[in-house]
Amino acid sequence: METTEEIILDPELQNIVNAFRLRSARALSYKPHKSNAVYFYDDRYPEMPQTKTRTMVGYVAMVKDSDSMQFHVRSRLINNERYRVGSQEYHTKVTKSFDKALKLMIDYIRPYGLPEVMSESVHKFTSQVEEWVSKARRNYNDISVDNRNDLVTELLHLKTLGVQFKTDTFRGLSNKVEEATREYKRRTDMKIRGYHVVFTSNIIYITSGIVTGSGYSTSLTDIDKTAQTYHSETDIPENILSKISFLKMVEKNEALDEVGIRVNDYEFYIFEEVDNSKI
Repeated sequence: METTEEIILDPELQNIVNAFRLRSARALSYKPHKSNAVYFYDDRYPEMPQTKTRTMVGYVAMVKDSDSMQFHVRSRLINNERYRVGSQEYHTKVTKSFDKALKLMIDYIRPYGLPEVMSESVHKFTSQVEEWVSKARRNYNDISVDNRNDLVTELLHLKTLGVQFKTDTFRGLSNKVEEATREYKRRTDMKIRGYHVVFTSNIIYITSGIVTGSGYSTSLTDIDKTAQTYHSETDIPENILSKISFLKMVEKNEALDEVGIRVNDYEFYIFEEVDNSKI
């Protein structure tokens, strides 16, 4: 029968972990490690990729240096300019002082913020919008190239004059040109708001921004500084909730045109057309 090895921490390390948990009202879980360290986790976002251990937001360890012990505090939020960017030491600060180590833990071992969650996934939504616009552009360009731009221009002009073409070929081509042109213009002119929806165990966060770029280097801008919070799905506005319902039927990282994209089990982006007057 497999047994779990009990890890006994250095008393001073256990004391600082207990003090941190008392002083910091944060929803972090923790796990002792046999290397005389304690790792802290944000279990709300199991697919955050910032660290190799996925949900780990930081750790504290006691390391012997000569004849004394040092506290090593590591967090993605620490930028220690004494070390090379990208190295483990760059995100670590060292001190022999219990009080200084505790302050470092309180200042830097923090749960993921919504902007961090969004920064890891927003490219999936903007890429979806960019590809959606590009489809219409490619369709329009294919018709224009295959039939020469001047022919396309003339067909559109004649059609607006009410000319009835005699052959099925010209009637079909004129309809394709008109449809492709109209759809391409609709997509490039459309003003789009993107909603970032994050579900946690007890709160639902919704942050929105405006999509810019018209299919070229698309990005989400003018993002809300504060997220709207809801305690139940039934409280979410219907225009957002209805699209979430559709996205829950598809796989992770799958997108639906003019609906949005499901990033994972707890994170969604919602696509919404808005009037210029509402931006």
